Amino acid sequence: MNDHQFEVMRQLVMNCLLHLYLDVASSHGYVPMAKRNTIIIKFLKTRLAQSAYQPVKKSGRTLLAQCRRANANAEKELLTLYQTYHPKSELNDCDRLYALLSKMDIEYGIQSDLVQDSEAPKVADVLYLLPEHIEHCFDDASNQIAPISVLLESRKHREIMRLVEGAGAFKVGLVEENQQAKQAHYQLHPATVTL
Repeated sequence: MNDHQFEVMRQLVMNCLLHLYLDVASSHGYVPMAKRNTIIIKFLKTRLAQSAYQPVKKSGRTLLAQCRRANANAEKELLTLYQTYHPKSELNDCDRLYALLSKMDIEYGIQSDLVQDSEAPKVADVLYLLPEHIEHCFDDASNQIAPISVLLESRKHREIMRLVEGAGAFKVGLVEENQQAKQAHYQLHPATVTL
């Protein structure tokens, strides 16, 4: 695979995962693996028909076949490929945020979702991020230039944020806490920042 094919395949995998997670975040309730597989397969089919993905059509069809197998976990296949195409040494801050949110979901069952500035967290034990903060917290090279706000409603919000900080990609700072409502507002700073 040459450099151009590598980059096209990397973009395909990343876009597919982003599409999946945005689709899951916008749905109400739990999305089972079979439904996730369907979302991934439909996305891959439409993308592989586009001329921009022609250089990786063969590799893409192989991935599509793997996703269609009985008892396949297409999301896991994509995450494995994502790790292949994004070595830890080449991760930028935006990739680190994505990896952190994926790790929190897969390893600890703590999901993440987007919430508008005027809304309060809807479900307990979910990390809520503000879309406008995500847009404005990174520069064009995907380096973090401002703290990322995380809203959380949970009796164990301190333990959850210790898990976030323990992942090593970010330092966590408490902005405000409402003990009665069990809500907290945290900020994620790059791991290189001293708090």
